[in-house]
Amino acid sequence: MKLIQLPGLLLACLLTLCSFHSRAQVRGTFVVNGDIDKYYPVVFTDSAWGYNEASELQIGRSSVHQDGTNSWKGSIIATFRYHTNNWGNGSTFIEADIRQYTNPAVPYNKFVAGWKDATSVNISRIIIIWLRGSTSYNYSSRYNDKVSVYDGTASGPLPYTEPLSSVSHTFKTAIDSYVNTNGSTYTGNTYSLGGTNYYSGNVGIGTPIPTAKLEIAGAAPWTASSWGKAIKLRTAQSIELEAGIRKFGIGATSDSLLYFFSTDTDTTALPVRYNLVMTNSGNIGIGTLTPNNYKLAVEGTLGARRIKVTQQANWADFVFHPEYKLPSLHEVETFITKNGHLPEIPTAADVKENGVDVGEMNKLLLQKVEELTLYLIQQQKEIDELKRKIK
Repeated sequence: MKLIQLPGLLLACLLTLCSFHSRAQVRGTFVVNGDIDKYYPVVFTDSAWGYNEASELQIGRSSVHQDGTNSWKGSIIATFRYHTNNWGNGSTFIEADIRQYTNPAVPYNKFVAGWKDATSVNISRIIIIWLRGSTSYNYSSRYNDKVSVYDGTASGPLPYTEPLSSVSHTFKTAIDSYVNTNGSTYTGNTYSLGGTNYYSGNVGIGTPIPTAKLEIAGAAPWTASSWGKAIKLRTAQSIELEAGIRKFGIGATSDSLLYFFSTDTDTTALPVRYNLVMTNSGNIGIGTLTPNNYKLAVEGTLGARRIKVTQQANWADFVFHPEYKLPSLHEVETFITKNGHLPEIPTAADVKENGVDVGEMNKLLLQKVEELTLYLIQQQKEIDELKRKIK
């Protein structure tokens, strides 16, 4: 048999044509039957896996009336980019960019409820996307990706079981929390190397529906009381609160001190004012960095409408008990002459060095008032007796 020799250029063209044909983009439509308020598993192949690339799948409905005039079933333009695991090969991910719209007056206003790599124990190269029922879809892909719908019909019975697995799936009635219903969803860590990163809307960390510019939920616990670690700042890092000219901050610079401070600049030009500190043991200092062993230390004037000291033991009413021995005025005079202060009352030197215990001092002062009252009663009795004798 005689072999035919093809020119090199012709052979290259044929090989290029075959390669292009094997990778030709495919387009098609499919229908997910079932109920419009449920989401059914639709299986897509990962045809780019063998080419060592990520598969890219487009799912779209440009017209809200695609399923009939005035049907109002909505529009969606979605891109899925993925690479399957295939029984341990790794480098697996599913990313989605979903832009969708439906009439806000209808309850079935979303199309995608979730997705999953279905190849943890097989090499079938497939993913599952849960799509809304009673809806038709258009799709396209770079490779010859196939679509299999499991919506409970004869051609797509439920539940759907992953190949070589006992894991089965049926329809969903709610959208999974990881699905960004109008934006992009990425798997894995994200690094942004730009100098400025701007987000115009609300940002949610651990929550898909943030109600503030930044909302954090679901942080891992870091104490025995299960407090979530929502924000962690390293040593000498702080949170700044802008208040016009004044800037207020919260930060910690050592194992023992938490600072509440303020400054008049957003630079290092001026020193900070340490307005309040708290130690690791819970002691608080206001106007001072050293609360020492006091639960509250204040450098300056403390103003209050009322101060209530509780649990004051051994109140001064013991002076009126029959067994109490009231010292004579002569004994008191002798003590004052010798020591320069009343018995049991701290000296000026003691007060200067150790301060005054408000509760204890009030008890001592009341004790002296009660003793003074007893002296007056004794003197009144003596006066009455002298008056009687004189009369």
